[in-house]
Amino acid sequence: MGTETTTRPIIFSGEMVQAILGGRKTQTRRVWKKPRGHTNHDVYPRYIGGRFELSSNGFCIGESINCPYGKIGDRLWVREKHNIECPYPAEEKCGHPDHVYYWATEEPVVRESFSTPWRPSIFMPRWASRITLEITGVRVERVQDITPKDAKSEGVPAPQSEVALGLPDQYALHRFKHLWDSINAKRGYGWDANPWVWVVEFQRQGE
Repeated sequence: MGTETTTRPIIFSGEMVQAILGGRKTQTRRVWKKPRGHTNHDVYPRYIGGRFELSSNGFCIGESINCPYGKIGDRLWVREKHNIECPYPAEEKCGHPDHVYYWATEEPVVRESFSTPWRPSIFMPRWASRITLEITGVRVERVQDITPKDAKSEGVPAPQSEVALGLPDQYALHRFKHLWDSINAKRGYGWDANPWVWVVEFQRQGE
C-alpha cells in the first residue's frame, strides 16, 4: 500500500509567484522553529535513518520531527495576493476561477481599477489558487549553506543592470541574502544569525 499524499497551502509574494510561473523558482527556504518545550539552544534538526530527528551536541535525542510543508510527493497550493470580482454575495464561495485576479500578473492599470482592496495572500480560498506544486525534495540546513546554484533556484530576479552586463547568475547568492534579510531579520532569523531552515524543492504541476 503506497504512502498517502497530502496537500497544504503555502504563501508566496508576487515576485516569487512570477518566478514560479517563469520556471525560475524551484526551491524555497523557510525557518525551522524549535519545537515547544525545548529550551536548549543547542537543539537542531538532522536527517538520520530516513527521518528527521532532533539532535543536541552531536547526539540524537530520540525525537522525530516532520517538515510542516510536507514530504516528497506531497503537494502545495499557492496562496497569493488577489482580488475577486464576483456577482454573488458570498465572494469567498464563488468558485469561479474567471472571477479571480492575481496581483503578480496584472498590469498596474488593472491593479488600480478595483473598488475593493486587494486581498492579502492568507485570505485566498483553495478554489481560487492557480498554482499547485509537487514536492520533489526536503532537507534541513543552515541558511548560509546555500550554494550559488541553489540561490539561483530560489528565483530572486536580477536587476536590469546585471542582466545588461550578462551577470545575472554571478550575484544570485547576494540577491538571496538581501531578500532573506528583508523578510527574516526583523524576526530574529537574519542571515547573520544563520538559522536552520527547511529546504523544500518542488516542480509546478502541469509542467
